[in-house]
Amino acid sequence: MSIGKGEVNAVKLAAEEINEEGGILGHKIEVVSKPTELDPTVASTNFRKLVWREDAEVVMGGFASGVTLSAQETMAELEKLWLGTAASPKLTEKVAKDYESYKYYFRVTPNNAITMAKDIKGIIVDCLMQERGLPIHQVAIVRDDATWAAGLCKNVLIPKLKDAGVEVVAEDPVPTGTTGAEFESMLADYSAKGVDVLIPVLAHTNGVPLVKAWADRQPNMLLIGHDMAMLNLGAWEITAGAAKYSAFIIEG
Repeated sequence: MSIGKGEVNAVKLAAEEINEEGGILGHKIEVVSKPTELDPTVASTNFRKLVWREDAEVVMGGFASGVTLSAQETMAELEKLWLGTAASPKLTEKVAKDYESYKYYFRVTPNNAITMAKDIKGIIVDCLMQERGLPIHQVAIVRDDATWAAGLCKNVLIPKLKDAGVEVVAEDPVPTGTTGAEFESMLADYSAKGVDVLIPVLAHTNGVPLVKAWADRQPNMLLIGHDMAMLNLGAWEITAGAAKYSAFIIEG
Protein backbone atom coordinates (compact mmCIF):
# COMPACT_ATOMS: atom_id res chain seq x y z
CA MET A 1 0.00 0.00 0.00
CA SER A 2 1.14 3.57 -0.60
CA ILE A 3 0.50 4.31 3.10
CA GLY A 4 2.93 1.58 4.12
CA LYS A 5 5.55 2.88 1.71
CA GLY A 6 5.10 6.33 3.21
CA GLU A 7 5.69 4.94 6.70
CA VAL A 8 8.87 3.18 5.56
CA ASN A 9 10.16 6.36 3.90
CA ALA A 10 9.44 8.36 7.05
CA VAL A 11 11.30 5.86 9.23
CA LYS A 12 14.28 5.86 6.87
CA LEU A 13 14.39 9.65 6.89
CA ALA A 14 14.25 9.72 10.69
CA ALA A 15 17.00 7.10 10.89
CA GLU A 16 19.24 9.12 8.58
CA GLU A 17 18.78 12.24 10.68
CA ILE A 18 19.39 10.39 13.94
CA ASN A 19 22.47 8.63 12.55
CA GLU A 20 23.89 11.96 11.36
CA GLU A 21 23.69 13.11 14.98
CA GLY A 22 25.56 10.07 16.23
CA GLY A 23 22.79 7.52 16.49
CA ILE A 24 21.24 6.28 19.74
CA LEU A 25 23.82 5.96 22.53
CA GLY A 26 26.44 5.74 19.82
CA HIS A 27 24.69 3.01 17.86
CA LYS A 28 23.59 3.55 14.26
CA ILE A 29 20.02 2.70 13.27
CA GLU A 30 19.46 0.21 10.46
CA VAL A 31 16.03 0.01 8.82
CA VAL A 32 14.73 -3.22 7.29
CA SER A 33 11.16 -3.48 5.99
CA LYS A 34 8.79 -6.25 4.98
CA PRO A 35 5.16 -5.95 3.79
CA THR A 36 2.01 -7.31 5.41
CA GLU A 37 0.15 -7.42 2.07
CA LEU A 38 -2.97 -6.86 4.20
CA ASP A 39 -2.81 -10.58 5.01
CA PRO A 40 -2.62 -11.83 8.64
CA THR A 41 -0.53 -14.87 7.68
CA VAL A 42 1.95 -12.81 5.66
CA ALA A 43 2.16 -10.24 8.46
CA SER A 44 2.92 -12.86 11.11
CA THR A 45 5.44 -14.64 8.88
CA ASN A 46 7.28 -11.42 8.06
CA PHE A 47 7.20 -10.36 11.71
CA ARG A 48 9.09 -13.57 12.52
CA LYS A 49 11.53 -12.96 9.67
CA LEU A 50 12.29 -9.46 10.94
CA VAL A 51 13.04 -10.83 14.39
CA TRP A 52 14.76 -14.13 13.55
CA ARG A 53 16.59 -13.31 10.31
CA GLU A 54 17.16 -9.58 10.58
CA ASP A 55 17.65 -9.44 14.38
CA ALA A 56 15.21 -6.54 14.65
CA GLU A 57 15.18 -5.03 18.13
CA VAL A 58 12.07 -2.90 17.52
CA VAL A 59 9.24 -3.47 15.05
CA MET A 60 7.23 -0.53 13.72
CA GLY A 61 4.12 -0.18 11.55
CA GLY A 62 1.11 -2.42 11.08
CA PHE A 63 -1.36 -0.12 9.33
CA ALA A 64 -4.39 -2.43 8.97
CA SER A 65 -6.06 -3.07 12.33
CA GLY A 66 -7.45 -6.51 11.52
CA VAL A 67 -4.06 -7.72 10.31
CA THR A 68 -2.29 -6.17 13.29
CA LEU A 69 -4.67 -7.81 15.76
CA SER A 70 -3.65 -11.19 14.39
CA ALA A 71 0.06 -10.40 14.31
CA GLN A 72 -0.05 -9.30 17.96
CA GLU A 73 -0.08 -13.00 18.84
CA THR A 74 3.29 -13.42 17.14
CA MET A 75 4.57 -10.33 18.95
CA ALA A 76 3.48 -11.79 22.30
CA GLU A 77 5.15 -15.11 21.50
CA LEU A 78 8.45 -13.48 20.50
CA GLU A 79 8.28 -10.81 23.24
CA LYS A 80 9.36 -8.10 20.82
CA LEU A 81 8.66 -4.37 21.20
CA TRP A 82 6.16 -3.11 18.60
CA LEU A 83 5.46 0.56 17.91
CA GLY A 84 2.15 0.27 16.09
CA THR A 85 0.34 2.53 13.64
CA ALA A 86 -3.13 0.95 13.44
CA ALA A 87 -6.25 2.69 14.71
CA SER A 88 -8.58 0.11 16.28
CA PRO A 89 -9.06 0.48 20.07
CA LYS A 90 -9.10 -3.33 20.24
CA LEU A 91 -5.31 -3.30 19.90
CA THR A 92 -4.71 -1.45 23.14
CA GLU A 93 -7.68 -3.10 24.84
CA LYS A 94 -5.75 -6.37 24.52
CA VAL A 95 -2.89 -4.74 26.42
CA ALA A 96 -5.24 -3.66 29.20
CA LYS A 97 -6.90 -7.07 29.49
CA ASP A 98 -3.73 -9.18 29.35
CA TYR A 99 -0.83 -6.89 30.08
CA GLU A 100 1.82 -9.58 30.52
CA SER A 101 1.16 -11.01 27.07
CA TYR A 102 0.72 -7.79 25.11
CA LYS A 103 2.80 -5.26 27.06
CA TYR A 104 5.19 -5.00 24.11
CA TYR A 105 2.64 -3.14 21.98
CA PHE A 106 2.50 0.67 21.93
CA ARG A 107 0.36 2.71 19.54
CA VAL A 108 2.36 5.73 18.40
CA THR A 109 -0.10 6.97 15.75
CA PRO A 110 -2.95 7.69 15.05
CA ASN A 111 -4.60 8.62 18.34
CA ASN A 112 -7.18 5.87 17.70
CA ALA A 113 -10.44 5.31 15.86
CA ILE A 114 -12.48 6.72 18.77
CA THR A 115 -10.95 10.20 18.62
CA MET A 116 -11.24 10.13 14.82
CA ALA A 117 -14.99 9.50 15.09
CA LYS A 118 -15.39 12.26 17.66
CA ASP A 119 -13.58 14.71 15.39
CA ILE A 120 -15.81 13.86 12.42
CA LYS A 121 -18.88 14.37 14.60
CA GLY A 122 -17.37 17.62 15.90
CA ILE A 123 -17.01 19.12 12.43
CA ILE A 124 -20.47 18.07 11.25
CA VAL A 125 -22.45 18.82 14.41
CA ASP A 126 -20.49 21.38 16.42
CA CYS A 127 -19.04 23.39 13.54
CA LEU A 128 -21.38 23.09 10.55
CA MET A 129 -24.73 22.63 12.30
CA GLN A 130 -24.36 24.63 15.50
CA GLU A 131 -21.81 27.32 14.59
CA ARG A 132 -22.64 27.76 10.88
CA GLY A 133 -26.32 26.89 11.08
CA LEU A 134 -26.30 24.44 8.18
CA PRO A 135 -29.44 22.26 8.01
CA ILE A 136 -27.94 18.77 8.22
CA HIS A 137 -30.59 16.14 8.87
CA GLN A 138 -29.40 13.02 7.09
CA VAL A 139 -25.96 11.55 6.45
CA ALA A 140 -24.59 8.45 4.76
CA ILE A 141 -21.35 6.66 5.59
CA VAL A 142 -19.19 4.80 3.09
CA ARG A 143 -16.43 2.95 4.91
CA ASP A 144 -13.70 0.35 4.61
CA ASP A 145 -14.88 -3.22 5.03
CA ALA A 146 -12.41 -3.53 7.89
CA THR A 147 -12.21 -3.89 11.67
CA TRP A 148 -11.13 -0.35 12.43
CA ALA A 149 -13.86 1.31 10.35
CA ALA A 150 -16.63 -1.01 11.54
CA GLY A 151 -15.84 -0.31 15.19
CA LEU A 152 -15.44 3.43 14.63
CA CYS A 153 -18.88 3.69 13.03
CA LYS A 154 -20.84 1.27 15.19
CA ASN A 155 -19.46 2.21 18.59
CA VAL A 156 -18.84 5.95 18.31
CA LEU A 157 -19.69 7.85 15.14
CA ILE A 158 -23.24 6.62 14.51
CA PRO A 159 -24.36 6.89 18.17
CA LYS A 160 -22.96 10.42 18.47
CA LEU A 161 -24.64 11.56 15.26
CA LYS A 162 -27.95 10.08 16.39
CA ASP A 163 -27.60 11.80 19.78
CA ALA A 164 -27.30 15.09 17.88
CA GLY A 165 -30.51 14.38 15.97
CA VAL A 166 -28.81 13.39 12.72
CA GLU A 167 -30.23 10.36 10.91
CA VAL A 168 -27.74 7.90 9.42
CA VAL A 169 -29.64 6.61 6.39
CA ALA A 170 -26.88 4.33 5.10
CA GLU A 171 -23.66 2.72 6.29
CA ASP A 172 -22.04 0.94 3.37
CA PRO A 173 -18.83 -1.10 3.73
CA VAL A 174 -16.89 -1.18 0.46
CA PRO A 175 -14.02 -3.48 -0.53
CA THR A 176 -10.68 -2.41 -1.95
CA GLY A 177 -11.03 -2.01 -5.69
CA THR A 178 -14.47 -0.38 -5.58
CA THR A 179 -14.90 1.35 -8.95
CA GLY A 180 -16.08 4.79 -9.93
CA ALA A 181 -19.23 3.29 -11.47
CA GLU A 182 -20.04 1.60 -8.17
CA PHE A 183 -19.53 4.83 -6.25
CA GLU A 184 -21.65 6.63 -8.85
CA SER A 185 -24.52 4.23 -8.16
CA MET A 186 -24.16 4.80 -4.42
CA LEU A 187 -24.20 8.57 -4.88
CA ALA A 188 -27.41 8.30 -6.89
CA ASP A 189 -28.98 6.30 -4.06
CA TYR A 190 -27.84 8.80 -1.42
CA SER A 191 -29.20 11.71 -3.45
CA ALA A 192 -32.57 9.97 -3.73
CA LYS A 193 -32.60 9.54 0.05
CA GLY A 194 -31.94 13.24 0.62
CA VAL A 195 -28.50 12.85 2.18
CA ASP A 196 -26.96 16.15 3.29
CA VAL A 197 -23.44 14.89 4.06
CA LEU A 198 -21.57 11.86 2.78
CA ILE A 199 -18.94 10.69 5.26
CA PRO A 200 -16.11 8.59 3.82
CA VAL A 201 -14.20 6.47 6.32
CA LEU A 202 -11.59 5.07 3.96
CA ALA A 203 -8.00 4.00 4.38
CA HIS A 204 -7.67 0.60 2.69
CA THR A 205 -10.08 1.46 -0.13
CA ASN A 206 -8.92 3.98 -2.70
CA GLY A 207 -11.20 7.01 -2.37
CA VAL A 208 -10.08 8.63 -5.64
CA PRO A 209 -12.92 7.04 -7.68
CA LEU A 210 -15.41 8.30 -5.09
CA VAL A 211 -14.12 11.87 -5.30
CA LYS A 212 -14.12 11.78 -9.10
CA ALA A 213 -17.66 10.39 -9.15
CA TRP A 214 -18.76 13.13 -6.76
CA ALA A 215 -17.15 15.82 -8.94
CA ASP A 216 -18.82 14.45 -12.08
CA ARG A 217 -22.25 14.23 -10.47
CA GLN A 218 -22.08 17.36 -8.26
CA PRO A 219 -24.76 16.04 -5.86
CA ASN A 220 -26.38 18.37 -3.35
CA MET A 221 -24.42 16.96 -0.42
CA LEU A 222 -21.12 17.69 1.27
CA LEU A 223 -18.23 15.21 1.16
CA ILE A 224 -16.60 15.32 4.59
CA GLY A 225 -14.70 12.64 6.45
CA HIS A 226 -11.56 10.53 6.48
CA ASP A 227 -10.33 9.56 3.01
CA MET A 228 -6.64 8.65 3.15
CA ALA A 229 -6.28 8.93 -0.63
CA MET A 230 -6.66 12.70 -0.26
CA LEU A 231 -3.44 12.82 1.79
CA ASN A 232 -1.45 11.70 -1.23
CA LEU A 233 0.85 14.51 -2.36
CA GLY A 234 -0.38 13.93 -5.89
CA ALA A 235 -4.09 13.89 -5.00
CA TRP A 236 -4.80 17.07 -6.96
CA GLU A 237 -3.26 15.70 -10.14
CA ILE A 238 -4.66 12.18 -9.69
CA THR A 239 -8.20 13.51 -9.29
CA ALA A 240 -7.78 16.20 -11.97
CA GLY A 241 -8.66 18.83 -9.38
CA ALA A 242 -11.68 16.99 -7.98
CA ALA A 243 -9.90 16.79 -4.62
CA LYS A 244 -11.13 20.32 -3.92
CA TYR A 245 -14.58 18.89 -3.20
CA SER A 246 -13.36 16.57 -0.43
CA ALA A 247 -12.89 17.86 3.14
CA PHE A 248 -10.46 15.67 5.09
CA ILE A 249 -10.76 15.61 8.87
CA ILE A 250 -7.50 14.82 10.64
CA GLU A 251 -7.90 13.36 14.10
CA GLY A 252 -6.48 14.98 17.22
